Order: sequence, then C-alpha cells, then structure tokens
Amino acid sequence: SIKKTKAEAQKDYEKNALESIKLDLILLTIAKEENLKISDVEIQSLSQLANAKSDQIDQIKSILLRRKTIDFLKDLTTSKIET
Repeated sequence: SIKKTKAEAQKDYEKNALESIKLDLILLTIAKEENLKISDVEIQSLSQLANAKSDQIDQIKSILLRRKTIDFLKDLTTSKIET
C-alpha cells in the first residue's frame, strides 16, 4: 500500500477537488451555451428512483444536467467520427 503523510493526502484531495470543480464549470458552460435543459419529468423520475428528499432536488438537477451535457458531447464526437 502507498503510505502518504497527512499533508500529501490533503494536497492530493485538494488537487482532485479543483479538477472536479473545473470540470463542473466547463460542463455547466457547455450546457448553457447549447441550451441544454432538464425536464420536470426527468427530475421527478430520478428523484423517485433515488428516494430523494425535497432538499436534494437541486443536486438531482445538477447531476442530470452534467449527464445530459456529457451525452451531448459523446453524441457530437460520435457523429463527427461517423462522417
């Protein structure tokens, strides 16, 4: 196993957190630029599936929007490869 000091572990977590934030901001920007939206039906469906509480709805919306944006990018890439 890899042994890390507390400072090394904290540095790794900090780096990963920053990368995650950057990715979220990029995906949100793409979603906004491409006018990607999440429907109430999609939100309700995932909320029921996850047995989410009402205070988790914003988190559900965020997850769905990221997924939809990633799917959009995958479809865009696939269509460019096929042509």
